[in-house]
Amino acid sequence: YTGTIYADASVNWTRLSFVQPQVHLFDRYLYDERLHAYTVDRYLNDLVARYGGIDSVLIWPTYTNIGIDARNQFDYFRALPGGLDSLTQLTADFKARGVRVLWAYNPWDQSTRDEGEPHWDTLVRLLQQTGGDGFNGDTMSTMYRQFWDASVAEGYHIVGEMEGGGYPDGSGRAEDGSWASAEWSPMGWGYFDKAATASDNITYVYDVAPGVDKLKWL
Repeated sequence: YTGTIYADASVNWTRLSFVQPQVHLFDRYLYDERLHAYTVDRYLNDLVARYGGIDSVLIWPTYTNIGIDARNQFDYFRALPGGLDSLTQLTADFKARGVRVLWAYNPWDQSTRDEGEPHWDTLVRLLQQTGGDGFNGDTMSTMYRQFWDASVAEGYHIVGEMEGGGYPDGSGRAEDGSWASAEWSPMGWGYFDKAATASDNITYVYDVAPGVDKLKWL
């Protein structure tokens, strides 16, 4: 392990990305169904008022929609109002406010329309086309090297944010049992498990302060 990924100017913005919500593309603060337009300023202004704003955002048009027809997860991005051109403008609007943009990625999307190439190639190309910064690996423990290599090959380095945080998990593929992805993946999904819930069975009650992510500490 060298830690050189943190010197990569293309991805080292992750060091200052502390707050990131997950949002559906038809959130009423983000999309105006009457104007048929995205309203990034309205969405961000609401978050600033509520808790001070965000550093990055995870956009999510896929699950639970996948499976209703033959469209794959990438088709759901293409099918958004205005298509990829509109998504490109949405991304530019977020970035104009200093917010980085990650896409949802569902590795279990295996029985829908075939792109005719590996997922990592399609994902990197679409991120580059729209100006996206990376992806969240739903259900994934570590970022497989193929995603990083595909971005290097395109000359467009991306960030992978794994739901499993990048921590080894011996129950999956061989790659999941290694710390190796820390060499090319500087971001993770942080679970802070609840200690209990309040009487409404919805509100989380925490009795300890969040810890320091081991990968960030390294």
